Amino acid sequence: MGRKRFRNFLILGCTIIVILSVMCFALIDFAANEIFLVDSSVYDPINAIGMILPMSFFMFKITQWFTKVIYKCVVEIINGLEEVAHGNFNVQLDLKKSGPLEDVFKNFNTMVNELKQISTLSEDFINNFSHEFKTPITSINGFASLLKDPNISEDDKEMYIDIIYNESEKLASLANSTLLMSKLENQNIIFNKNYYLLDEQIKECIILLSPQWNEKNIEFHIQLDECNFYGNKDLMDHIWINLINNAIKYTPENGNISVKLINDDNINVIISDDGMGMDEDTKAHIFDKYFQGDLSRSMKGLGLGLSIVKRIVELSCGNIYVTSKLNEGTTFKIVLPKEEKIKTNIS
Repeated sequence: MGRKRFRNFLILGCTIIVILSVMCFALIDFAANEIFLVDSSVYDPINAIGMILPMSFFMFKITQWFTKVIYKCVVEIINGLEEVAHGNFNVQLDLKKSGPLEDVFKNFNTMVNELKQISTLSEDFINNFSHEFKTPITSINGFASLLKDPNISEDDKEMYIDIIYNESEKLASLANSTLLMSKLENQNIIFNKNYYLLDEQIKECIILLSPQWNEKNIEFHIQLDECNFYGNKDLMDHIWINLINNAIKYTPENGNISVKLINDDNINVIISDDGMGMDEDTKAHIFDKYFQGDLSRSMKGLGLGLSIVKRIVELSCGNIYVTSKLNEGTTFKIVLPKEEKIKTNIS
């Protein structure tokens, strides 16, 4: 129905163009003869009607060709949209058939690729979410049932309680991450800002994670300029804990992690490791929600950590950059503006 309506629209447009062309010719012919000719008595306006046939034929052929080209291009787009509407995100328009609508075809293909990626990530999220939530719930249920056994030893009882505690903590962490990401996506301003020492906050996060990096005998190289930062301390904690924790996870035993804070025109925080690194495909998607580069599930999570980090950085009017090479390590660089610059941008 849509194609028929579009075709009728083009036909009507061509008919109007033909009529207007003939009227313009008649007007010009009249003006030329009545105004510029000395002896206008020889001019008969009715003669202009004789041009209707050749002008109509000429304009019809031009508009017919143009209509056919545009119609074919639009039909390709309509067919593509119908495929997308039915859930097929693998459709791609042939740029050789784009005619004058090449940019439209390119944008359509880009849109479909983005939709396909979002669809894939959503499916991954459902799978990951159900897996990550189901496993601890099953463990809690199973060990809680074992605790009901009156003949259970004290040692087993304590071990089961520890397992239930750890699994419930994991559930709470997953739920909190999901809720935090949802909250951050629906806000455009960070509230509850205060001045605090950013360098001290980063030190505290490193100390907080000391059990993990001591266990792997990782050496930290710390160089932090003093920095009085204006922001939401609780939200900024998510950035440093997530990035430092990731560096620890992917750094081998006896590895090295470097943390720098350079207080210059902007505030630059650089966190580097000499761990496993990432390939280009993983690096291109690490900030996508629910994306997990480690498909083996050896590293637990929903793939929300770096998405949360990026969103907090964006809300802080900053930028985050990543450089990485497989088996050579990864570097994250966070650039945050100072309060004066934020105020200048807002005003």
